[in-house]
Amino acid sequence: MIAFLQRSRSAPVSLSTYLSVPHEGIAGELITTVLESCCERLRRLDVRLHAYDIFTHSRIDFAAPNLECLTIQCEIYDGVEIVEYPLLLQGQTMSLKALALLHIHHWLPANLFPNLVHLNISYFYMEELPLLMLSHLLAGCPRLETLHLGEVWSYPLLDLDLTPPSQKIPMPHLRSISTCCTTLQTAAQILAILELPPRSRIRIHNAPVDSHTWAADNLLPSLEFMKTLTRLEVAADTTSLYLVAEGDDAGLWIQAKWEGGSPSVWPQWLAELHRAIPFASITHFHVALTDWSILRELLTRMSALSVLGVMSFPNDDAGHEPMLSELSSTLLCNFAVVCPDLATLSIQCNLAPDVTQIASLATREGARRLSRLVLDFPGLVDPEPLMGHVDELKIGDGGVCTWEKRDGWDIENEFWRLPEEDEPRCVLPWNVTTHG
Repeated sequence: MIAFLQRSRSAPVSLSTYLSVPHEGIAGELITTVLESCCERLRRLDVRLHAYDIFTHSRIDFAAPNLECLTIQCEIYDGVEIVEYPLLLQGQTMSLKALALLHIHHWLPANLFPNLVHLNISYFYMEELPLLMLSHLLAGCPRLETLHLGEVWSYPLLDLDLTPPSQKIPMPHLRSISTCCTTLQTAAQILAILELPPRSRIRIHNAPVDSHTWAADNLLPSLEFMKTLTRLEVAADTTSLYLVAEGDDAGLWIQAKWEGGSPSVWPQWLAELHRAIPFASITHFHVALTDWSILRELLTRMSALSVLGVMSFPNDDAGHEPMLSELSSTLLCNFAVVCPDLATLSIQCNLAPDVTQIASLATREGARRLSRLVLDFPGLVDPEPLMGHVDELKIGDGGVCTWEKRDGWDIENEFWRLPEEDEPRCVLPWNVTTHG
């Protein structure tokens, strides 16, 4: 290795190493010599080590002024007194573009990272991370474009320290923020402390909702700045929630699970969703629910809606009756015209419903004539009651609820890929057992 470093002269160096305990011996001396020989040339350093190395022996306490990518995978070593705000690389992090802190234990660096673009933090070994500690780090990363938090606050804790900073942290360049296995409550609190640009993507993946919390504890902050959102998909049974809101280069993706039994938290949570997402711009809405009583609250706020797809859960043989009843009472309301520009209506269910009830939905007074009606359920359908009321009738066409991941959610960078379990994927409530 020493000969290689001498012969390669000034070429950039990437080093991957495991610094183990104990530190004495030829191996320890060799690593020290290698680091001293190439610290000026280091562009990437991937190091796996014990917390003991960081806080006691300071094995990576050296200057690497040209380092662009740093990965620290930390392993706990008993009896170590953790330093909450250690200074890495003697404070020389001007060139750092990507930082991954994996399996770390209740600490974040005190450095400023003026040119950091990608930040990945994961797993704090059942330790609570104060929100102020995270905000302290983010405030020193003004050029951050992607932020990923994996398994932070992933466990039930009754006394979370969610004290926010005195001011929101501006993140003008952030394109993607994602959490995996972080509780919905704390994911919402993280969003609340950040000032995000209009074109950003927010992904909250595999988020548990603690049984000791209420819907109000898990509400998202206002995302009113995402005025380009036009498409909304919601699927919620008594436990699981799948939600995607998308627009031009902006989006919100949530996969969450309620762990509190009955009654479910989702009806009340969805009733307050309009406070976070600008419903007025939604033109496409696909929805599948166990509790359809919330449908009116959602539809009455979607004044620009043009495409509506409703679907009962595939394993719920009686789900279409409350679905159609709530749909009819909302769209045929005598007091106000709900969704006046509705042009496409799609209905999917497991059993054949009353076609005359569907026909009444196609003849709404004061509303736009339906240009397309899509019906997908078993059994033959007599189209006669529907003829003349719609421009196009599709039967057994599969509906419009496609429930698939679209482009734009896989935010890649040149330094690493997220673990497969952290990548976004459609895990719908009715197939969570097969894909979860």
